[in-house]
Amino acid sequence: MAITIDKTRGYVIMWRSIMDTAIWTNPKLERVYHWVMYRANHAGAEIFPTTEKVTLNPGQFVTSYPHAERELKMSVGSINTYLKVLKAESIIEIKSTNKYTVITVQSWNELQNPERKNESKLKTERKQTETDNTLNTFNSKNYLTINQNNNGILKNPRAGKMTSAQIWDLANKLTEKKIAMEAAAKRK
Repeated sequence: MAITIDKTRGYVIMWRSIMDTAIWTNPKLERVYHWVMYRANHAGAEIFPTTEKVTLNPGQFVTSYPHAERELKMSVGSINTYLKVLKAESIIEIKSTNKYTVITVQSWNELQNPERKNESKLKTERKQTETDNTLNTFNSKNYLTINQNNNGILKNPRAGKMTSAQIWDLANKLTEKKIAMEAAAKRK
C-alpha cells in the first residue's frame, strides 16, 4: 500500500533527539506526542469551538477527548494519562473547559523555528560581548585594555573612540599581521 502525502497541509519539524528521551520508549506516549505536534497550529487563529471565540497562538490547538479518541484510536483514559505525562515533563500545557481543551506545546517556537532561536542566541551573545566592562585586543607591541564608557563607545587613550565591531576588526587584522610576521621570521 502506497502512502499518499498531502503537501498542502504543511509539515512539522521533528528532532532526532526525541529518540534519546523516555517518550521514544513508550509507543503510545510517542503516538500522543506526535499527534500533539501534528495538530498544533503553525500560525495564530481564531476559532469558535462553541459559541465563544477562542484565539490560538502558534503551537496551540483545540480538541476534545472524544475527538482525540477518534483520531488516536485510544481510550479517553489512556489519552488523558499520556497527556498528563507530557504536561508533567513540561512539554505541553492543558487548559480544559467542560466543552473543549486547549493544548499548548511549550517550546513551539524553539522546536519549529530553529533559525529564530539561533538568531536570538546570537543577539544575546553579541549584546553580552558589547556590554562587557573590558575588552582585550592584541596590538603588535602589547595588549591594550579598552574600557567601555556609558554611551556604548569603547574608549582608550591609545585607540581613540572605537565601537566594539571596530575593535574586533582591528584585533583580527593585527592577529593576521602577527601570524604573517611570525611565518616570515620562520622562513629566514
